[in-house]
Amino acid sequence: MDSIFVSDKRSRPRFQVSIPLGNIRYNDRNIVSHTFDISSKGLGLVLDKELPLGQTIELSLHMSDTGECINVHGKAVWMALAGPNRYRAGIAIDPEHIKPIPLVLRTIRLRYS
Repeated sequence: MDSIFVSDKRSRPRFQVSIPLGNIRYNDRNIVSHTFDISSKGLGLVLDKELPLGQTIELSLHMSDTGECINVHGKAVWMALAGPNRYRAGIAIDPEHIKPIPLVLRTIRLRYS
């Protein structure tokens, strides 16, 4: 049997966590979304609409434990259809200021409290 090797282009560790987004703003549109993973360099999102690649977008992570909104901006670097009216996207955050481990721990703590 032949082996198949898949190249992983990730340069930072990813943490699988679902954090709702308060909003994503692009061209005065609000898009419903949540994260599926997070790293110090970006976010993986599940969305109800497509985002244009390479365009600056603003978004806010809504932390359910305190209601805090963490505002960030970045660019969609990839987009894939994940079902009817459902997309997955990779967002490169600029500048790199997300600290994923505290966010992941806050999400886990909320789930088990």
